[in-house]
Amino acid sequence: LYLNQQAAILAVQTGEVDFLYSSQGLVAGYRQQLEGNPDVEILTNPALGFRYLAFNQSRYPFDIPEFNQAVATLVDREFVMNRVLQGAGVPLATPIPPGNAFWFNPDLEVAGAGMGRAARVLEAVGLLKSAGFTWDEEPVVDLADDLVLTPGSGLKTPDGAYFRPFVIMTP
Repeated sequence: LYLNQQAAILAVQTGEVDFLYSSQGLVAGYRQQLEGNPDVEILTNPALGFRYLAFNQSRYPFDIPEFNQAVATLVDREFVMNRVLQGAGVPLATPIPPGNAFWFNPDLEVAGAGMGRAARVLEAVGLLKSAGFTWDEEPVVDLADDLVLTPGSGLKTPDGAYFRPFVIMTP
């Protein structure tokens, strides 16, 4: 038994041990170290866990389906997976991960998948407008260059109240 993954990786590299089992997977940097060693074979099983962003859907405006769909569309899952989690995952449209092969449906559409930032914003605006949201200044996008020219301001909920925004980071 080793106290940490770093010590276990060193033991594999020096030949002290022949086998390393890590139920949580390897940290990206350690995996890269081992991939460069011709004497080491890495076997990986699909993960059964997932990370998610959730809202209290019994509170307004989170109880409006189009609002949730707009938020889901705006989240750039590819950016989160590749940049934030360093490739340690796959974007999902469901809490059932690919490792649960019997129940996983690979044909489900992921909101915003394959869309650039401008297209995601335009889709979200359409969803919000269909639910009765309005703006003092509506967002303006340039689809050809994938730019958000103006982010918009003064988002109002269907009851006319100003929505206090929260931040979702997108590239």
